[in-house]
Parts: sequence; C-alpha cells; structure tokens
Amino acid sequence: MLEKKSGTVTQLVVDKKGFLWVQNRKEGRIEKYDPNGRLVKVIGGAGQGPGRFLLLISFALDEEKGHVFAVDLQQSRINLFTQEGQFITSWIVARPGYMPDSIVLDGKRGFYYLGGSLPKRRWISEGSLHVHKYKLGTNEYVRSFLETDRSVKEKNLFNFLYVSSLDIDSLGNVYCTLAPVYKIFKIDTRRGTIQTFSGKHRYYKPPPVYPSSLKREELRRLRESWAQADRVLIVRDRFAVLSLEIHKPFPYGLEVFDTNGRVLKTDILTDGALVGKDHEGNLYFAVTRNGRYIIAQYSLTVPGKPARSPRKRAD
Repeated sequence: MLEKKSGTVTQLVVDKKGFLWVQNRKEGRIEKYDPNGRLVKVIGGAGQGPGRFLLLISFALDEEKGHVFAVDLQQSRINLFTQEGQFITSWIVARPGYMPDSIVLDGKRGFYYLGGSLPKRRWISEGSLHVHKYKLGTNEYVRSFLETDRSVKEKNLFNFLYVSSLDIDSLGNVYCTLAPVYKIFKIDTRRGTIQTFSGKHRYYKPPPVYPSSLKREELRRLRESWAQADRVLIVRDRFAVLSLEIHKPFPYGLEVFDTNGRVLKTDILTDGALVGKDHEGNLYFAVTRNGRYIIAQYSLTVPGKPARSPRKRAD
C-alpha cells in the first residue's frame, strides 16, 4: 500500500534501490516512495511555471546521472530535474502538429525517444510518424519512425490516436503501442525496420468504423465498446508484455510474447492497471480500493518441464 491520499497512479518506475517513482497525472507531479510505501519526495506540480505541468504525461529516470525527464503534453515540453527534486531546465520539442507523450531513454547509446504524432504532410489524416529520436545532452532531432497504421485510417480512429507507451531493450530496439491498434511495433532504430506483433486475446474487441460527424458524447460512449492497447513492457530482454484496456469482464487483459513476436501466454485478466517494472523484471500493477492505493508485484516465469523424481533403489 502507498501512503497516498489522492490523485492517480498512471506510471511507476522502481529504481535499483527499490524506491517507487509514481506518476500522478491528475495532480501533475511525480511522487517518490520508499520500499515500504512511505512518501519521501514530490517533484513538480500543476501550473505553468518552471518545473510545473499543465499535463504530465510520461517520465523516465536516468539513474546513472541522477536525472528525471518529465514530459508535459500540453506545453510540448520536457522538464529535467535532479532526483532530489530540483528543477534544472526544460526545452520545447514541438513541431507543427506534434504533441509529445511517452518517453524512453537509451543512455548506453546517448539517445532518447519520444512518442507523438508528427504529420508527414499537411494534414494528419494523410499519414503521420509516431516515434522520434533525439540526442541526449543536446536534444538534437535525429529521425522519426512508424507511420500511422492502416486500420486507423480505414476506421477513422484519429480521435483516439496516440502513443500509449514506449519501451526499449538492451540492443536499442524500441517497442511501441498505438492506443487504437492491437499490435506491438518493434523498431530496429539502427536499420529503421519495423516488425509487428499481433495478439489473440479472446476478450479483445476491435473498434468499429467511426463516422467523422460523431459528437464528443457519442465518441465517449462508443469508446467503451472496444479495447485499446494500454502499455508494452520489455522484461529481462526475453518477453514483451502487452496490456489491453478491455472494460469487461475485467478492466484489463494481458498477453506475453517473446521478443520475436511469438505469443507465449494470452487470455490473462486483471483488475489492476499494468504501470511499470523493476530491474529484476518484476511487473507492477496499480488498483485503488476503498480509497487505498495498492501496488501489486508479480514475477514473470516460463513454465518448464517438471523435475524428474529420483529413482528409488531396490534393496
């Protein structure tokens, strides 16, 4: 249980010392808890000044340099803090039509990646790119990957199109989910090639074709009739875990792939949201019950052959 009274748990990072870093999107801040769930640090807060957020959407830890990168979607800005909570600087990453969301660091190679729709042409419906590569330190733009999926265009899902999560493996491959698309996209950022992992969860419900004339209330109502890709996490460089927001019979479903795209386990249902992982590859889920904020830790194991019993000697 977290010593937490209000807000949300939308993302969680567990550092090497076991501290839990929690994104509280509702209140625009990052909260640090000790391994027993006691609050020890608050970074940021709602507002427009230096180190404040209009809409905190994602964050990443650089444990080697002691930094926290936090993305403000509304201001198209990244804020940089020390892990003690001191504001260092911020910079705008906006381009026309580009609102950044998810962030992941590749400190080994000196890059970071941002999700967000960057139009290829004048109108977003004609095609967009969604994963963007920058140099750590200089913030120099390098290149973009991943065009809008065909199913988004065919079903007019632009109102729901955003990068719901990014993660990275030790080789520098970036994994991405687009909320309305039932796939994991694996991007070889050196070659620029993209592989897609398609799932087969029995409770997945595909989106309908959306007329462009629907009002906001109608969109909200229909949105609850289909599933969205919520998060992808890479575990121990062996597994890609896909979380789906499925509504019924439970709020969330999980699937486990190997990093070549083969489905290893499907049809898992959870009432907690998959929010993060630690360095050992454990997964963390968040649920709120009766005003209490509960974090559940799970380990992911692959069933093997049962151990053979030793033969008894006949006397």
